[in-house]
Amino acid sequence: MNENIDGYGRSADMDGEISDILSEVSGYTGKHSGDDSISELARRYGVSVSSAPTDGDFEPRSSEPVVSYRSQARNDDRVSYGQREKYDDHGARIVFDAGDTQEAAVGGRIAAGRAASSRSADNAVPLSVAERRRMIREKSANVRVLYDEDTATHASKEAPFDQIGDRPKLPPVSDGREHREKRERPERPEPKKPEYKNKKKKKNNKVQKSVSGDEELSRTRRIFKTFIPWNGDSRGECIRKIVMDVSFLVLLICALYFTNYFIELYEAIELNKGTYVDPPAVTQTVDENAEAWAQMRAKYPNVVFPEGMNIDYADLYGRNQDTVGYVNIEGTGIWGAVVKGEDNEFYLKHNFQKVQTKYGQIYMDYRNNTKELDDNTIIYGHHMKDGLMFAQLSEYYEDTKEHTALEFYKQHPVIEYSTLFAHYKWKICAVFVTNNKPSDDNGYMFNIIVPNFHTRESLRTYIDAVKERSIYDTGVDWNENDKFISLITCAYDFNDERLVVIARMVREGEPETVDVEKVTENENPRYPQKWYDVKGRKNPYRDAFRWEPNT
Repeated sequence: MNENIDGYGRSADMDGEISDILSEVSGYTGKHSGDDSISELARRYGVSVSSAPTDGDFEPRSSEPVVSYRSQARNDDRVSYGQREKYDDHGARIVFDAGDTQEAAVGGRIAAGRAASSRSADNAVPLSVAERRRMIREKSANVRVLYDEDTATHASKEAPFDQIGDRPKLPPVSDGREHREKRERPERPEPKKPEYKNKKKKKNNKVQKSVSGDEELSRTRRIFKTFIPWNGDSRGECIRKIVMDVSFLVLLICALYFTNYFIELYEAIELNKGTYVDPPAVTQTVDENAEAWAQMRAKYPNVVFPEGMNIDYADLYGRNQDTVGYVNIEGTGIWGAVVKGEDNEFYLKHNFQKVQTKYGQIYMDYRNNTKELDDNTIIYGHHMKDGLMFAQLSEYYEDTKEHTALEFYKQHPVIEYSTLFAHYKWKICAVFVTNNKPSDDNGYMFNIIVPNFHTRESLRTYIDAVKERSIYDTGVDWNENDKFISLITCAYDFNDERLVVIARMVREGEPETVDVEKVTENENPRYPQKWYDVKGRKNPYRDAFRWEPNT
């Protein structure tokens, strides 16, 4: 017998021979069990030898698992000392590790002896070889049983001895198909059902309902989805939403525009009412009304009033020190305080209180003298379509449903304009339109912004140029020795058109009334080239004399 000992291992040949010998010994009668040589051999190789049944029945009972020992060592795969293979009645391979073989053998012999004595005493049927071997295994405290059915995955499981013979139920091997299906079709969690609680409803509380899908959108998002083209909407639905949104936007802009318009209109009307004063019939000085001046100085302690100022305009001056006078055309909506800025731009978009507004304020040209009147005092005002500021000046020029321009003149031939120091009346001499850009009249612009003329001859030629352009002759005589006032506003025959109403100061000792029956229409007044282009007429003054200041 060839021995090839490597540590605690043995060769396959040696194991086979020992197994054959011990198998034969296990079938002997009890007389061999006590043999010292056999016992020593069994103890050395971890096999318990017990007496066989007297009837010679060495085969295991049908109810017991058939156990066979085989050498597990193959090729290079070796097992440790005391390790054997076995199979239960279901065909499952069991790896049996006896651990400390000597202690297991001793415990097995003791257990077998006790079992044999007990059966003999009770006259029971002698134990079979399989029963005796099972008892030995169950009494061994340090024995481990390893089920090793799935050799591909080397799955091993430790189990107690009372489960020997039970084939473990292993889960089926997965091919990964369910994982792919799970990734391709992820399961959606079922929506949670709302929990209803019995609570008392409070007044004005809204009942909240549980919703799913699109209904779970917040209220704000649902509103946006109603008005804004959304992903998934059809082309027609997108067009409908866009048209609806544009309509709402236009409606909103119009609402804001008209709201702002009426607010400014109301403020302008109220402001004009606050600036209205009755033109004084007779100029009053400070000395003649000392008590009124004391009240004004107490009301505006930080304001220095100009010396010799009319008390009637003191309140306006106290509110705005840019006040230089007051204009009024009786029976019309043209009236209000006249201010003067550092330029001609500020009061185009600021009112009397210096608040920005499209109505602006009636103001004097910044180049004019506010106390000693110039040859031509120039006053500007917006032509507002709601009739405020200088809008009604257009009725001297255009016919309306109520009256013609000539009739309007006959009803209002006099302008009242007072400085802070004196009260004056002015008789209207001419009404005409002109351009504000040279390109609208063949590169020529009739200059109406001339406060003073260097010579009387220049003023006389200016008067002739104005008469040529006036739409009617008022019958009022005027010459180079008079002082004039020019009220200027916008006209709308073409862009940047200007309407001018010129009046001369009432002379000393002259009656303030005008004989309106002397007024006649000008059959062929001179207009800028742009006016003829708009009206579709030929310009007879295309090559006429072009007046320039001081020529």
